[in-house]
Amino acid sequence: MIIGTKDVELLDQKTGELNRKIQEAIQNNSLTEAEKKLLAQKSATFPNKLSTDRWHQVYATTKGDKLSCTIDGKLIGSFRSEGFAHETKRLIRLLVPNNVYVDDVRIWRAK
Repeated sequence: MIIGTKDVELLDQKTGELNRKIQEAIQNNSLTEAEKKLLAQKSATFPNKLSTDRWHQVYATTKGDKLSCTIDGKLIGSFRSEGFAHETKRLIRLLVPNNVYVDDVRIWRAK
């Protein structure tokens, strides 16, 4: 999930750009048209304006093959892709292109 000030992108990197075959093709600049089409189907972007001068509450939720994003109590969007449905979700990355303050991060698993 990439959260910006204008939109939110939900993306399946597991079966998209981090797929070993796709990753090699990207590095070699040899993506086929079929691979480009596959990559285009691995993300969805939803418009959402955020101010940078206040705190926002963000929820990222996965259930089966669906990833959803809620910001400040409003559902921004949901996206389905098979890469979200794997059993072990051990890696969480908070990547920031510029500056951002992150506070009070909580992670839990539904039973």
